[in-house]
Amino acid sequence: MTVPTGAGSRAVDLELKGYATKSLTLGLLPLFLHLNASLQARTHGRADDERSLRYHVAVGPSFTLPSQAATTIVADVYIDQAISRHDPDTVGLEVGARYRLSPIIALHVAVGTEVAGPASRAALLIHAGLGFGFTGPAFGAKP
Repeated sequence: MTVPTGAGSRAVDLELKGYATKSLTLGLLPLFLHLNASLQARTHGRADDERSLRYHVAVGPSFTLPSQAATTIVADVYIDQAISRHDPDTVGLEVGARYRLSPIIALHVAVGTEVAGPASRAALLIHAGLGFGFTGPAFGAKP
């Protein structure tokens, strides 16, 4: 949930995200296909032509480097639905790496570009972050 803070803030956003993977083997290379999807709802404070519900979808392959088991290379194509009903959706490409620092902590770095969409789309995107993994009974782990 994102709540308004600061001068001029006007909206509350709720977001639901999901992630799915499927493993494949191409020759000797183990490969994963991933699908990331999210829905974002703007509960109030919308402009007249603003959507109340928007989606983001990303799909692509990833593989672990055989000589460096802690490093995974990831690529994807994504689409972001436009905020306004009158604007085109944004399509982009990204490539990145995930490096496991420990069994539950990973460093993520990616670069990308938006290839279609509004004229104001980004020529270069850079993302960096940390990921924290967890398991438990609700996530299929055995006690």
